[in-house]
Amino acid sequence: NMGLRMLVRAPVMLFAALAISISINPRLALVLLVVIPLMILAIGILMKICTRLFEIMQKKIDGLNNTLQENLVAIRVVKAFVREDHERAKFKKSNDELMMAGLNVGMKVIAIMPIMMLAMNGATVAVLYLGGRMVMAEGFLLGDLQAFINYIFQILMSVMMVAMALLQLTRAQACAHRINEVLRTEPSVENKPEEEIFRPASQQAASGRVLPAPMGRVEFRDVSFRYPGSDLWALRHVNMKFQIGKRLAIVGENGSGKTTFIKLLCRLYDPQEGQILLNGIDIRKYRYDDYMRIFSVVFQDFQLICQPLGANVAGSLNYDRQRVQQALVDAGFGDRLATMEKGLDTMLYKDLTQDGVEVSGGEAQKIAIARALYKNAPFIILDEPTAALDPIAEAEIYSKFDDIAKGKTVLYISHRLSSCKFCDEIAVFANGSVIQQGTHQDLLADETGKYSQLWNAQAQYYVQAPSA
Repeated sequence: NMGLRMLVRAPVMLFAALAISISINPRLALVLLVVIPLMILAIGILMKICTRLFEIMQKKIDGLNNTLQENLVAIRVVKAFVREDHERAKFKKSNDELMMAGLNVGMKVIAIMPIMMLAMNGATVAVLYLGGRMVMAEGFLLGDLQAFINYIFQILMSVMMVAMALLQLTRAQACAHRINEVLRTEPSVENKPEEEIFRPASQQAASGRVLPAPMGRVEFRDVSFRYPGSDLWALRHVNMKFQIGKRLAIVGENGSGKTTFIKLLCRLYDPQEGQILLNGIDIRKYRYDDYMRIFSVVFQDFQLICQPLGANVAGSLNYDRQRVQQALVDAGFGDRLATMEKGLDTMLYKDLTQDGVEVSGGEAQKIAIARALYKNAPFIILDEPTAALDPIAEAEIYSKFDDIAKGKTVLYISHRLSSCKFCDEIAVFANGSVIQQGTHQDLLADETGKYSQLWNAQAQYYVQAPSA
């Protein structure tokens, strides 16, 4: 607020004092034509230097905040591995870098005051010398000279006020520039022009809503994709089809491209090569928002929010309480819900309130599954949906899922191959490609195939070796 007041008040004072000074003695006012441009030049150079330094300082602040946040989030890991001294040293290094950046920019900022004072005193000396000669030789009144000097101080003080306000704006500009980098980021996935959007002929889909036919299919046609900034292909020449309304399991080793496959299907990214077709139509031709509505997804890195339990499941503060409760029961969270005094109004986590409830990893995963069930979309995608669940809870969810997901297309990513047996089809990924696709029995029959190797690698720990 003070900076804005200075920016408004200082120019008014500057031009008013300048006009009066010229009216008192135009010849003496020529001194200002030398002093003011020099001051403006000095201010401009300092602002240019300080803008770059302020940006560096903001990055150092980000680095310090990141170091602090990492320590707070991973405090148990730090303590478990006795890394307190290492983390203190890392924090001290970030703090020292910020201090040096602050000192560097501070030294440049404080230089403006001596420059302004030098200009003011130089102008005063020049006016006293020239004005004194005019008083003695030309009859210039002493009172007018004193008034002229006062107005010169007013002019130069106004310039100094503007300079200080501009320096504040320079720091604000550095902050705004970093914010604008985020705000101006163009989304990598966009709608096509309105005239190119595919609109199903169905009366229900007259608004352009995507309604997959029960007997339709999804096809990946020679799809290749790599993440922005990477030279490695996450998926390469993927060709596969699966029927809508069926259950598809996606398996493979870590880094084989399973999650990337799901992200492309959900159109979180667009592939650099190839096409993804839904009912024979390139998914990029559907309206983006409408296409996204057909998916209920539980990613392996899902996130619960510091909100009431019901709002976490529904994704809204206004929701159908009965449906949310049923979704939680179907996801195996019913017993835990019954122990919560506030029920669906129970706040999760203690970040925003001391009354919040902490949930375990398995309970959080059940809530995430309930969130997908509540959305009730035609496609349900579960990326490692039971990784944090115990075997009994996992069996209960899978036993219910046939009824819960009846008539829906369900895609599972799982490293527990026992959960793939009830799927209609299994796709095996390796090195970013689909190397096998078929039913559990068919893939298991191929003893040299990857699926059989993965299955036997897990099964050997559950099969008791015969006694000698």
